[in-house]
Amino acid sequence: MGDEGSHLVAELIHKNGGITELQLARNRISDDGVKHLCSALKENTSITHIDLSGNLLTHHSISYINDLLKENKTIKLFNISGNAQIVCGKSLDGVFSNEAFSLSGLTLTRTVLN
Repeated sequence: MGDEGSHLVAELIHKNGGITELQLARNRISDDGVKHLCSALKENTSITHIDLSGNLLTHHSISYINDLLKENKTIKLFNISGNAQIVCGKSLDGVFSNEAFSLSGLTLTRTVLN
């Protein structure tokens, strides 16, 4: 799929309010694709589960995800495990310090935390 496919998925998210899960594991999506997906998800009120595991995310993607989770309180489960290029620690501060924190699950398997 890559980033080009994720741009198409972002357009679909804008047009379809009935999708509740977004399973995009192992699709070679990088920061650019995550940026478009997060932008589309900011106003979405139906998607509650997102799986971006095994892609090409870096700390830049974590920043986009932080911004998304500050605005979208519908998302409950987020999986970003297996993205070996993510080195997060400080970049997760925004998610966990947010007063209106809404996630009930965050999967970080095989992610470097420092």
